[in-house]
Amino acid sequence: MNSDYKKYIYLNKQLWNAWSTNHTNSDFYDVEGFKKGAHSLTDIEISELGEEVNGRTMLHLQCHFGLDTLSWERLGDIPTGVDFSENSIHTAWKLNMHSQFILSDIYDLKSRLEKRFDVVFTSYGMLFWLPELKSWAEIIYHFLKPGATFYMVEFHPFLDILVDELKETPNGYFGSNEPVRYHLTGTYAAPDADITADEYRWKHPVGDIISSLTRAGLQIRFFHEFNYCAYPVYPGMIRISNGKYVIRDFTDKFPYMFSIMAVKP
Repeated sequence: MNSDYKKYIYLNKQLWNAWSTNHTNSDFYDVEGFKKGAHSLTDIEISELGEEVNGRTMLHLQCHFGLDTLSWERLGDIPTGVDFSENSIHTAWKLNMHSQFILSDIYDLKSRLEKRFDVVFTSYGMLFWLPELKSWAEIIYHFLKPGATFYMVEFHPFLDILVDELKETPNGYFGSNEPVRYHLTGTYAAPDADITADEYRWKHPVGDIISSLTRAGLQIRFFHEFNYCAYPVYPGMIRISNGKYVIRDFTDKFPYMFSIMAVKP
């Protein structure tokens, strides 16, 4: 991997280490509610993937501190969560029921994990932390058993065109090798957190995402787009119903999220 990528990944990892404690204590993640028996999954991934994975082994990439990983376990699956943030993984270990958690950058995961899985899962706000998708898709293919399923649900890259508040460089749709730098105060889950730092994101158009998966050898089963957001993670969002948020004055005029299901032959 390009050495510049590693530098930016390291800086982002330090940011996530700083965020982790604030996220654990935030209303956004509601850890106390989880401890009382709730789960953190949305209706989208449960309806699109839930019946597909019950009782199967799952690899959860970029799992943060593991609430979704443990939620899949609570619904009957056997998950392994992976994240590059030491603080996040340490929190996951403390919350852990029976799931396995591995501290690793996903680009290094082949050297740290030998298992193959029935499902590889990843969701919400993960792609723009990845400098390149070719290796990402090959890693997904590598860890799937033959006939197994990859599923992802993610914020639509089209949204970046409309979110201008944090922009420091022109924020178009198409990506490049260079990351976009954002200067942030607080976090998406804890806006009042006393954290000020830069983060580095890469843009990945939908065509590049789908192409990376098919070139790795996966077969796309569906690609869905959604005219709402499952979380109020962008400025100016209003709630239109339970678990559905839109940007005021834009409502259903563009895609907020998408999901992909693919299969390893």
